[in-house]
Amino acid sequence: MAGGIGLIRTLLRQAHHLLFAGLWALGTALAQSTIDANHASLADIERIRGLGTSIAANLIDARNKAAFKDWNDLIRRVRGIGVAYAAHLSAQGLTVNGAAYLTPAPAQGTAAAPPAE
Repeated sequence: MAGGIGLIRTLLRQAHHLLFAGLWALGTALAQSTIDANHASLADIERIRGLGTSIAANLIDARNKAAFKDWNDLIRRVRGIGVAYAAHLSAQGLTVNGAAYLTPAPAQGTAAAPPAE
């Protein structure tokens, strides 16, 4: 009888590890999923962490007038989304035409501010 209990414990441990691995894989897949601004439903867009319902509605309204060409077009047309917020939304999985937002590089020829004296 003691051997049977040991076997059951071993099987339960293995099942626990398999369950954990499956849940981890599912969580990773969901965390890395992307939502395209031109194709997602309002419900999908509202699931993006940090995106409020009013900005999600603004995004849908702007998209219904015309699809977004790129991130700059989205930033220009959606009230409440600026450069910093676009970077945050992209990090949360929002894309435009499948592309993540790329933070613009500083303008060339711009010198750094001189040190304060």
